[in-house]
Amino acid sequence: MNLKRGGSRAAGVFLAAAILAWSAAAGWSADWSGGVRLGGKRFSGAAGQPLIIEIEAPTERLPSGFMYSVVAEGVSYPGPEPPALLPGIPSTTVTCRLPGEYLLRVRVNLVHKTSCGGASFQTILDEEVALEITGGSGDGTGR
Repeated sequence: MNLKRGGSRAAGVFLAAAILAWSAAAGWSADWSGGVRLGGKRFSGAAGQPLIIEIEAPTERLPSGFMYSVVAEGVSYPGPEPPALLPGIPSTTVTCRLPGEYLLRVRVNLVHKTSCGGASFQTILDEEVALEITGGSGDGTGR
């Protein structure tokens, strides 16, 4: 009797682990990138003025434990310092100190935080954005 009871308990634990593993894999296998896009690929603005890059990402479709993160970095820029970047959803703010041509790389990641304290991510958008910065006043609208 004890062997049978222990065997069914082990089978139950195995079944629960298999269901949890399948659920986690199903979350990653779904295509969550649909609808995630930048508000443009070329923007213009003025030196020293904040420029907004809109990032469209439908948050209402994400299952529990999933969220977006944005990583932005200067690829090329005039002068010794990269532009000041404040990445985020639904907008990333860029402030360029000098006039000139800038090239940014913007990545949107889908982050999954598990109940056990772990986290993993998947890059769902990875694009370059060109900025034309003048010395005068610009409107920062991305035209």
